[in-house]
Amino acid sequence: MMKKIAMYLRLSLADVDLGEDGKDESNSIENQRLMIRNYLEAHDEIVGEVVEYKDDGFTGLNFNRPAFRQMIDDAKSGIIGTIVVKDLSRFGRDYIGVGDYMDQILPSLGVRLIAINSYYDSKDHESDGLSVEVSINNMINNMYSRDISKKIRSVIAAKWREGKNPSGIAPFGYTIKKGDPEHKLRVDKKAAKVVRLIFDEALKGHTSKQIVEHLNQEGYLTPMRYLHETTGKRLSPNIAKKGEQLWTTSMVVNIIQRYDYTGVRVHGKYEPLGVCLGKRKSVDRKNWVIVENDHEPIISKEEYKLAQLIVETPGKRMKFSGRDPWDFCTFRCGCCGCKLQFSYSDQTYLYCQHSMAVGNKSRCCKDKYPVNHLKLTVMHTLNCQIAWVDFWSEKLREQTKEWMPDINTKIGHVETSLAEMKEEFARKYEDYANAIIGREDFLEFKSEYTRKCEELTEQKENLASKKSEEEKILFDADRIVKMGDLVFGDEKEMSKAIKYLIKEVIVYDSERIEVKFSFADLYERLLQIVSQEYKET
Repeated sequence: MMKKIAMYLRLSLADVDLGEDGKDESNSIENQRLMIRNYLEAHDEIVGEVVEYKDDGFTGLNFNRPAFRQMIDDAKSGIIGTIVVKDLSRFGRDYIGVGDYMDQILPSLGVRLIAINSYYDSKDHESDGLSVEVSINNMINNMYSRDISKKIRSVIAAKWREGKNPSGIAPFGYTIKKGDPEHKLRVDKKAAKVVRLIFDEALKGHTSKQIVEHLNQEGYLTPMRYLHETTGKRLSPNIAKKGEQLWTTSMVVNIIQRYDYTGVRVHGKYEPLGVCLGKRKSVDRKNWVIVENDHEPIISKEEYKLAQLIVETPGKRMKFSGRDPWDFCTFRCGCCGCKLQFSYSDQTYLYCQHSMAVGNKSRCCKDKYPVNHLKLTVMHTLNCQIAWVDFWSEKLREQTKEWMPDINTKIGHVETSLAEMKEEFARKYEDYANAIIGREDFLEFKSEYTRKCEELTEQKENLASKKSEEEKILFDADRIVKMGDLVFGDEKEMSKAIKYLIKEVIVYDSERIEVKFSFADLYERLLQIVSQEYKET
């Protein structure tokens, strides 16, 4: 019988708000429950039925708590295998008693203890017992101010995962309805048109500088000016002194880099360096809280990804000296086959050096190709091609699920027949050795045996080959799709993906571009197998 997971929740009388606003239990209990459930969902290795034990309104200075005592009794009975608490202070504040449970009682019962906010998991301390750090943590509870700060951040993160936005700050293009306790983002149609315009301009291949010039010429309000005009919120002294504020490249880049415009809410990108320091540090992307389908999108995710390729960060000049991911992509002239060269100015271009050297007699196109436009075209084509690989590989996977059990059965039958024939051959040989059958009869049987064995072996090899080939194609197709996702990762991942997926790009003129993919043969074979099996079925 699989042991259960105990979710232990506790709140003392000093903090309890029972009965307030008609609630049956405190907000702290709710937040503890939410945090533990989120933790268990994120750790698939912790398996078992979750059972809740709740002491709402009981002090942690002793262990005379009904739910706690019931939980320990169940642990002694072998029902409980794991106990999860928000932090060690929820388990108890009698530090000597808590230490006894952690170091002696629970290990003797084979019970694992996890305290999320205390970063404690008894599985990591099985051999060395309690560390000095954990012991000190039990004595001083990680210092009061740090503990409170951590709890607040945990509560906010839990609310983020529920789709709630405690900050109440809306990015440009959205608004939050006054009085909405969940601070849900709603599209501000007037501001959203500006956001949409910025992305459209980027997708046309325009640089951030060109977009800024267009916005300022047309007189579009900047985000801060728009906020002032619509809400009356005071502007900063610097803006007020100028009397007006113009768009800058950093404003445009900040908008294009905001993932929120795809309908996804991103939280926790930064965290404080320490209590009351007033400074923040970046958080690893894998630890961000990302809430899908949080609000109505202004742009699609594909448009967002493509726009990132167009607008570079202000102050960073695009370089193609081996450090830029696109340096791994070979651009060639469609006429002479020479590698296109880069030209750096206000906007980066590619051109055919052969056409420049030969002059008017050259048949090569003499246009300068904006790199932004080429990147956008190549990435759009790559996205489409990978989408087709993903589509047809799923079709093949569906077909494979239908015939794979049948092919395994056939291979099993062939192996059984071969084994039976080998047994029969052994019996015939024994009869021949004992002079029960003559030499000619044995040789005739042996010839027929050899022929059938060869047929069955060939049949088995063909079945295994078909199975192996399709498994390899599905594996390679999955790798292509995963590499496609890396194109929008960091520079290292992007370089690896471009080098892996794109063989070269042939540029004939401004309107005709050919992208040669390294997985073209795989794609053709994938189509052949799917269509062949479709005909067979």
